[in-house]
Amino acid sequence: MALLLPFADFAAIRWSPAFVLGMVYSGVFSSAVGWLAWLWLLRRLPASTLSFNALVIPVLAVAMAACSLGEWPRPDELLGMLLIGAGIVLIARR
Repeated sequence: MALLLPFADFAAIRWSPAFVLGMVYSGVFSSAVGWLAWLWLLRRLPASTLSFNALVIPVLAVAMAACSLGEWPRPDELLGMLLIGAGIVLIARR
């Protein structure tokens, strides 16, 4: 990323307090909360279970985008989500 800085167009950014707070929130706060949640869960669950369940996150993100933003996935994306879900169910039943 540092190598790309000379090519970045920072003039197009309108720096405002709201923009800076948004960047801090999305870059620092949300990442910190995510990592703390992951570490908290890792203390309470086996790593294999936790890492396996992380596969559900993209499926949930697409489903939430569909519900809240109206961005419905294409048929090939739906097939992929169904395959991920089927794999999770098959492994969880072992």
